[in-house]
Amino acid sequence: MVNDQLMYLERAFVDPLGLPGRPFYSSHNKYAGESFPGIYDALFDIERTANPKQAWDEVRRQISIAAFTVQAAAMTLTPPA
Repeated sequence: MVNDQLMYLERAFVDPLGLPGRPFYSSHNKYAGESFPGIYDALFDIERTANPKQAWDEVRRQISIAAFTVQAAAMTLTPPA
C-alpha cells in the first residue's frame, strides 16, 4: 500500500501537458531541476515581456496549477476508507 501511495504521489507532480511552449523542463535552467518550473519560468519571463499584465496572469495561472498539484498529491496519501 505504501509503495502504491508513493508511486501515485510522484505521478501527481507530473503534468502530462508539460510546460507552456515546452515539455517538462524549465527553459531557463536546463541543467538543474526546478521545483515548480512553470512558476520559475513565468517569474523569469516578467522582465523580458512587452506585456507585464499578461506575464503576471501567467504567474498566477502557474501558481494555481502548482496549488492544485500539491493538493492532488496530498490526496494520494490519504489512507483508503
